Formats: sequence, structure tokens, C-alpha cells
Amino acid sequence: MSHEAAEENIEVNTSETVPKIELSSTDYNALLRIVEAEATGEDLKGKILVGNVIMNRVSSDQFPDTVEEVILQKVEGHVQFSPTADGRYQNVQITDETVEAVDHVLAGEDYSQGALFFSARDKADPDNMSWFDNNLKWLFIYGGHEFYTLY
Repeated sequence: MSHEAAEENIEVNTSETVPKIELSSTDYNALLRIVEAEATGEDLKGKILVGNVIMNRVSSDQFPDTVEEVILQKVEGHVQFSPTADGRYQNVQITDETVEAVDHVLAGEDYSQGALFFSARDKADPDNMSWFDNNLKWLFIYGGHEFYTLY
């Protein structure tokens, strides 16, 4: 009986398609683009984590209130997400896996531990990484990204 119940739960969980978080089409497309641009080559969970950080920022009083505003935000003239400056954000080809990841994020799947920042240390400018190390609380590493939050 418990095996049947487990199978039933799996079916219910995997067939859930109604997102818990609703976004405008502009914000949904922006989230797809930034997840694809930032997490190309990452697995599904890595893409979900990038989406989690964006949504954590939208929910935080410290950041703008929409996905697009979060992604395009500049602080002291510096972009918050490098793909918005180097063209990757504008030119990505959205994969089915990225659509799946974003849909998981909008359905409430969250592995982020409240992360508000992430960085790929091996690809980042050392000065930028120094700022992360000196000003943020390190949470964990997953795939090619390290995740941080505010102290």
C-alpha cells in the first residue's frame, strides 16, 4: 500500500503544471533569458538555482520588484549580471531544459538557501570575487557557481 501511495505522490508532484508564482510575459521571458545565459552548461538544478536567486532578489526589499528590473539593475554603473553587458542575455537560444528549470522555480522549487548572489569564480574578475569574499556570506557551491547572501 505504501508503494502505491508513493507512486501516487510522484504522479501528483510531477504532473503539477500550475505555477505558484505568476509573472508577466516580459518577466517570464527575461527569467528564461538570464537563466539560459548564466547557466548554459549547468544541469537542471544549476539552472533552477540561478532562477531562485533572481526570484529571491525580486522578493527582497534590497532589490527591484520585477524580474526584468532585477536583471537589468546597475549599481554604481556596474551591471549585476554579466550577460546583460556582454550580449549573451540578448542573444541566447532558450533550451527546453531552461524552460523546465524556470517552470520548476515558478512552481516553488527552491534550493537556494536564500541566496541573493552567485558567481563563477573561475570566470570572474579577481577584483569582483574579492568583493564577494569580503562583503557577502558564502553559502555553498553547486556546479560552476558559488552562492552568497547578505550578512
